[in-house]
Amino acid sequence: MLSEPGDDGTPSPYDRGLEGRRRKAAIALTAIWSSTIALHLSAWGSWLVLGLTTIMGIHALRLVFARSVPLPDSLTGDDPEDYPYVSLMVAAKNEESVVQSLVEDLCKLDYPASRYDLWIINDASTDRTPLVLDRLAQDYHQLNVVHRPPNAGGGKSGALNQVLPTTQGEIIAVFDADAQIPSDLLLRVVPMFQRPQLGAVQVRKAIANAMTKPLDTGTGSRNGCR
Repeated sequence: MLSEPGDDGTPSPYDRGLEGRRRKAAIALTAIWSSTIALHLSAWGSWLVLGLTTIMGIHALRLVFARSVPLPDSLTGDDPEDYPYVSLMVAAKNEESVVQSLVEDLCKLDYPASRYDLWIINDASTDRTPLVLDRLAQDYHQLNVVHRPPNAGGGKSGALNQVLPTTQGEIIAVFDADAQIPSDLLLRVVPMFQRPQLGAVQVRKAIANAMTKPLDTGTGSRNGCR
């Protein structure tokens, strides 16, 4: 339920920006309906619609008949210098129930320990997430913990962008705090970046606390970044 304005006439914080949103919605609807009417009244409107439909159809056919690119072989070799350096990043806010499992999985990947590091950004958590991370940092040398103050702003993207300039990886991988990562993930994904036209990879994920946090987002990587 929305709160009512205060006795002193101060508007509710829930009403902040409401007028601006209505104006933008009205402008958007006006533009949409004006464009629709113009297409119906003008002689070239049907041709424009037909042309756009044709382009979309051709693109759909390309997707349907496109051949899948075979995946490269997993990385192998005994020399750690043959493995690209990777920086792993996770923005965590109130994730005490899953963050320890995530850190343990990421610090035990089947990848040379000297060729990757892990950055966990505690985004002003109010639970025990900061304490858990500080304790884990004493056990895993790859783990770097950054604590953001409550007024840092920017949300998850702000947390990641704050730390991104500090990372040293040739490839940057971004994970959710409640993602489950197979131990051979880097061995299988990193070889994909040998293709010069490839800038980013989106992988499947599994969520550890899907019943309690069903609206979390995905996983990605940079050489080009998601």
